[in-house]
Amino acid sequence: KNVWGGWAHMLGHGLGLVDYYVRTWSGDSAQPMQGWEIMASQDGPTQSMAAWNRWLLGWLTSDQVYCMPQNSLTSAEVVLVPINRDIVGYKSVMIPLTATTVLVVESRRGESYDSQLGAGAYGVIAYIVDTTIDNGNGLAAIQVPTAHAADIRTAHGLVKDALILIGESITVSGVTVRLVNSGDFDTVQISK
Repeated sequence: KNVWGGWAHMLGHGLGLVDYYVRTWSGDSAQPMQGWEIMASQDGPTQSMAAWNRWLLGWLTSDQVYCMPQNSLTSAEVVLVPINRDIVGYKSVMIPLTATTVLVVESRRGESYDSQLGAGAYGVIAYIVDTTIDNGNGLAAIQVPTAHAADIRTAHGLVKDALILIGESITVSGVTVRLVNSGDFDTVQISK
């Protein structure tokens, strides 16, 4: 185990962030955000703080988040800057689905805090945040593309196989997220 991952997780609590894991989990599958958020697993293959937590802390500004309520959405293409790069641009798409749930999309790369994804890894992740769920009960759940295995085994145990690649998509509550282009940045199409 790397010690700094534990320190970063505990610092997150000091900043007011909650555990994303489910304390009572006893299943043979990965937890809801396993491998994709430092507050879900300090020992996972990615050590990044997800966009939702960065937004809560004020580390993402309103000009870094593309937000469109589901009832106003038809179709939009958004260029996302990878979450761990210090570059101007959108870092996240947030689509409020209800008064208490939001679909969050962000770009990930096999670099920086996500280096254990492997060099050349790219894509986007999408997850649902439910603000009615409290600490240690699975506040967020990563969405896995249909063609992927639900879980994959890594050196860190089971993780969700959730990286959406070019041409792949997920659909949640009638909203579809598709990765249409990738290079230095990721272009996602969000449609209803």
